[in-house]
This record gives sequence, structure tokens and C-alpha cells, in this order.
Amino acid sequence: MGDVGNTSTTEGFVRVPFAFGSGAPEVDAAQQQAIASLVKIATAEKQHVLVTGHADAKGTPAANERVALKRAQALAQLLAAAGLPSELMQIEGRSNREPARSENTPEADAVNRRAEAVLAP
Repeated sequence: MGDVGNTSTTEGFVRVPFAFGSGAPEVDAAQQQAIASLVKIATAEKQHVLVTGHADAKGTPAANERVALKRAQALAQLLAAAGLPSELMQIEGRSNREPARSENTPEADAVNRRAEAVLAP
């Protein structure tokens, strides 16, 4: 998986990042566990999960919007497959407006091609 960081908890939010290459998200065993935990908590507590997709800055604005939304939808499918009801999900594409890294390098671009699931308190 790309270097997007691990599951983190800050100010009560649980954030699970997923790297994207040219296709589906790359999900490792730790992230599968994070998905299961996030779904269990969200379902038990009826908490909403914000699923966001992100892009690097290489494409046109319209293309980045489309790819970011597709990434969010792909992660939402993983969450749904793990048992998260669709009514508990909000799905957004955020294009390249919220980069995880701002340097103009291939490594930063790889990190910015991601989706995140955020469970708010």
C-alpha cells in the first residue's frame, strides 16, 4: 500500500485512509480490520461515516472531480460489503482540494490519490 498513513484518531474522529493506484483501493489486513471496527461502531451507535475521495493535481478539474468521486464510491462499496448500511454513509469527491501532501513529487501524488472514511463522534 502507498504511504498514506495508518488509521488515526484525532479529536474523536476515526480516519481510515486508503491508497489508490490506477484501479481499486489497495486494502491490507490492518485496513480490513479497521473497516470491520469502523462498521461495527457506526452500526451499533448509528453514527454516520463520511467517505471522501481525493485526487492528485495532474488532471483537469473535471477529471479530478470524477476520479475523486469514483474513489469515494469504491471505498463506500467496501464499507457496504462489510455491513455498513448506505443510510449511514455520506459520499463526497473532493478532487485535489485537500492534499495530504503538497510537494510536487511522484511520491506526494501517490499519497494524494486516496479515499478516506471518517467516523465522527
